Amino acid sequence: MKKYIFPIVKKQGLVPISADDVIAPGDNWMAKISALISRAEFIVIDIATKNTMFELGLVMNQKKLQTRVLIIKAENSPLPTDLNNLVFITRADDPFENIDIISEQIDNWFRLALEPLKTTYDEEPRRLLNKKEYKAAVISAMTLLEVHIRQRLEIIKETTLRTKPLPTLFNLAVENQIINDQQYLNIREWSDTRNKLVHTKSTVTANDAKKIVKGVYEILGVIG
Repeated sequence: MKKYIFPIVKKQGLVPISADDVIAPGDNWMAKISALISRAEFIVIDIATKNTMFELGLVMNQKKLQTRVLIIKAENSPLPTDLNNLVFITRADDPFENIDIISEQIDNWFRLALEPLKTTYDEEPRRLLNKKEYKAAVISAMTLLEVHIRQRLEIIKETTLRTKPLPTLFNLAVENQIINDQQYLNIREWSDTRNKLVHTKSTVTANDAKKIVKGVYEILGVIG
């Protein structure tokens, strides 16, 4: 379900990560999962296996996350009684059956969960920059920029653009005069940096991270 859930998460300005992204053969699975959970702001978990049930147990040990977890369960699998107070979505035994409906439910959950925190997430790139987490700051800034451009375009076009890839979004932003040609070139350069950080072991210097985050906020200040 990763390919369906990740675009929803990115659309909300968050950076999605799954266990598969951080655990390599030979790694300490318990340590990696625990670290991933402790750093998460929100968790979506399909409790279809013993492993994911165990992971949910780790989540429940962290009280700060108990109101920020969405459980997905199969319709023929009972929910443990001690979890009945949590938000859950019931899917068919085939996880890809009615995937559009499940995706919409997940989207709605994220929108409701994030509404009280909108200002906080708009400030996330600055917070990460101040903590000297430069890689995360760049990724967060570019995700935030994508969200704002996508939302602005959807208002103009009066249609959803959820499935549009980033290069298409940026081209549309130029065509609709949301950004100018120089901003477009800057965004393309920043996107290349962001992609290297996500898909390779590349790093980013403090100066480059500050330049990108500052540039993103300048564009957001213009487009609203």
